[in-house]
Amino acid sequence: MPPLFGESGRSGFQLPPTLTFGVWGDAKDGVGVLGTTNNFDNAGVWGDNPGGPNEDNTATGVGVRGTSTDGYGVFGSSVNNVGVLGTSETATGVQGSSTSNAGVRAFSEPGWGLITETFTGVALLVIGHLEVQGDAVGQSILQAGQTEVTVTTPAATAVSNVLLTPLANPCGQLWVTRATGSFTIQASEAPTSDVPIAYLIIN
Repeated sequence: MPPLFGESGRSGFQLPPTLTFGVWGDAKDGVGVLGTTNNFDNAGVWGDNPGGPNEDNTATGVGVRGTSTDGYGVFGSSVNNVGVLGTSETATGVQGSSTSNAGVRAFSEPGWGLITETFTGVALLVIGHLEVQGDAVGQSILQAGQTEVTVTTPAATAVSNVLLTPLANPCGQLWVTRATGSFTIQASEAPTSDVPIAYLIIN
């Protein structure tokens, strides 16, 4: 049976058998593909393409593809499992592109927003700028005459890797004492003026 094509504003209809998409979603101002599930064993949206015949009879295709000009190309939601799952043996598991927003957006509460896994390759490759926001990154001030400052953040644990970047001369060595919910920046010598210190927490 040919795969279904869903377009915003009308129900899905069958594609010609020469196309090799498991699920295709296209929306002008809404959601191309919306999948929700409350059952651990079921999938909100499942697109499977083991490699239908193309013009050159090669085994290639797309499991799920969603495009949108002003919304979500693919939106997957799950209560206790995976919102969107993409796997591939030789190509890309999940690919997203956007000209004005996020190519792929992952959200979870309280679990992991995005999990990348590989056995022999690179789990995450970033080409271009890397921007980190939230409570794992920030800046604190080691005040003049003080030898320590405590930063309180839920991102910190007793085993976190805390990277420090002094933005002025600290006049001594810096190190970190870790704890759950906070960490303390300590100095071997009190600075003579305030020292801004940027930090990044990696768990």
